[in-house]
Amino acid sequence: MNWLPYENFYINTSLMPDAAQAVLEREIEPVAKIIWFNIPRSASRYFTGSNSGYSFRLRSQFSYGNAFQPLINVDIVPNISGSRINIKMRLPIILIIFLCLWMSIMGYTCIGFLVKQAGEVTDANFFGPLGMALFVYFIAMSGFKFASFRVKNKLSQLFPGDIEKA
Repeated sequence: MNWLPYENFYINTSLMPDAAQAVLEREIEPVAKIIWFNIPRSASRYFTGSNSGYSFRLRSQFSYGNAFQPLINVDIVPNISGSRINIKMRLPIILIIFLCLWMSIMGYTCIGFLVKQAGEVTDANFFGPLGMALFVYFIAMSGFKFASFRVKNKLSQLFPGDIEKA
């Protein structure tokens, strides 16, 4: 199991690169940008994003609000038997920065209580920040894994073939 909010896998499919690109382009809705918000125009397609040749930058369009939706980078590479679709999913940079900042503050607080209490860790002052850090980690990982599981299933439906871990 991957302990970080990151997925990297390949799908080997018999589709030629042009056909694979066409299949993915049919599922992408361009993003309408309004000042700071990326608002999808319709929910008729599964992804929002853009492409440049055989490279795609996507986000899934879920009908619910999930702050931990992965950013999806898809690269289609020609292969002997068709094409190999390289898929990488990660959290947005702003969330990674927030999680690192949150974990470092909670870790610093826990270390401060350990040093202050000289080995006595039975106080709730130590377990409070530790519990908060673990709770935020659990929420981030479960939100990311749930969304990445749905994206992985959708991509495996679009591209029939073998899935390999990178």
